[in-house]
Amino acid sequence: MAQSSSKSSKTTVGKEFLCKVRYHNPLPPVPFPQKLLPIPPTYVEPDVGSYSQARLQHYVQYRHTALEEATPYPLMVDADYGMPIDPCLLGVFDDTAHTEPQPLDPEDEFLLNLPTSSADRTAEPTTRAPAAASRALGPARTNGTRRPFDHSRAGQLQAIDDSFHFFSKFDNDEEMLRSLRHPTNSKLRAVEAMPLLPNETLWPTNYVLFSLDADPAENCSDVTRESLVFLSQQGSNELGETDTWCEAYLPESEDTARRMRENTADSSEYRLRSARDYDAQSDPSTQSHYMITVSEEDSGAVASYVRFQGKLLLKRSNVARTARNYSSSDAYRNLTNIDLQMREPTQAESLERTQKLDQLRAPTEPNHTDALDSDQQTPYSP
Repeated sequence: MAQSSSKSSKTTVGKEFLCKVRYHNPLPPVPFPQKLLPIPPTYVEPDVGSYSQARLQHYVQYRHTALEEATPYPLMVDADYGMPIDPCLLGVFDDTAHTEPQPLDPEDEFLLNLPTSSADRTAEPTTRAPAAASRALGPARTNGTRRPFDHSRAGQLQAIDDSFHFFSKFDNDEEMLRSLRHPTNSKLRAVEAMPLLPNETLWPTNYVLFSLDADPAENCSDVTRESLVFLSQQGSNELGETDTWCEAYLPESEDTARRMRENTADSSEYRLRSARDYDAQSDPSTQSHYMITVSEEDSGAVASYVRFQGKLLLKRSNVARTARNYSSSDAYRNLTNIDLQMREPTQAESLERTQKLDQLRAPTEPNHTDALDSDQQTPYSP
């Protein structure tokens, strides 16, 4: 029993410490006895009372010195913490400041554009890695001339006109046209030059680019495929998570699809059936996408473009919507069929269309704020 008690005492050594005890040996005794130094209360006055109150009298009360009183504190205002105003550079934030660069000393201007080039460097045989050798040579840099650009509206319009005048000579000189090279594929050659203008018919409409992983109209005709309608839905489940998806609808028959394409001005209803559900995800890339169409006119071929306002990635939904436990009955509507009806654009939509078209017109052209013609009306929307 004695041995067991000694073993248990050894294992419990150091359990009361927070940190791990490295040495378990007891400390040696103090080589000299403890000594208490008496502090005689010689400065304690009889009327003060306690010892702690007597010590407060030894502290010196803070008073301003003559030097500190003669030195005033700096007065800092909001203007001192903001942007410093230099009277020598007044008007640096004006519109014309970007087109009129500040004059520089010839020596300073030379330092801003140092002629650096690696054309005279020859690759020597070495045992270093190819990446290290390429870093030693450095990238080939050329001393380009920086051209000032006017960022105002009038300056941008003038730059567009200058570009048309510059590229107009490619129409008459075929050799100059063939000298153009593709920026990424040097094997491609230019065969024709045509003007690229904004599409005034499609410009006021907001288009979204869809990327599908499964075709909802795989076994349908081209007429039915062109009548495909997407309906955006959004709901929240019991956990408060927001779910966004798109539902694809197709006409019930090919005859219905043909009537939808031909009778756009008709106010009749068209029955569409549900084809497939997709989980919608927005594309986080910052790359812009454009739709370009080429048309033949009296002056020749003309290309027109319109920008997509966004891009959605539609992935086929593998889980039924009814099994996702939405918080309310209105959060999800199990629609198997919808009735589509065309309508005339409202006054607010017509005004918004006119405002977007005004962005394409030059400042000298009149703003047509009257009612739109029949051939320029907004396409019917459901």
